[in-house]
Amino acid sequence: MSDLGDYGRKVMRRVNLGLALLALMGCQKDQPVYVVNYRAYPVQLTYRAALGPSPQGQPPSCEWEWQKPGIFPTVDTEAIARYSAHQAPQFAYDPGHCEIRITLPAMSSAYIALNELCSSHWPPETIAGPPGLNYIRIDSNSGSIELSGWEVTRVLIERRGWFSDGDCRYEIR
Repeated sequence: MSDLGDYGRKVMRRVNLGLALLALMGCQKDQPVYVVNYRAYPVQLTYRAALGPSPQGQPPSCEWEWQKPGIFPTVDTEAIARYSAHQAPQFAYDPGHCEIRITLPAMSSAYIALNELCSSHWPPETIAGPPGLNYIRIDSNSGSIELSGWEVTRVLIERRGWFSDGDCRYEIR
């Protein structure tokens, strides 16, 4: 009788494990996008998203209305989850162009978006529409870098996490 009980417990553990895995597979991705500044000096970061559809007679919607940037004092984006609060940066917001401009301090990371397309979605023929995050410009004392359209998707490197969906990042070195 105890063998049947042990067998039943083993079966139940496997069933519970299977259900937990199915639940995790059905979860929506929660993949942040970071710009990581490895340089010893601050840089000016400008980024834009495509303007979304809006009701007739209303201005187009911009996802930056609800996604505000955050600055973290580390280049280790895996450690960011351990920060309970981040520095709310001063930023310039242009809703007409769906654009945000911030200063990214030396050796820090900026959270700029959530669930955007990144390198795992390349080539673009595999995606139905254009990328949401479609412009990044970095200005520093050593020059400027400007990316637009699908170039942004191509350079955002996807890093998978063990217990998370990982992140997408652009590293300034």
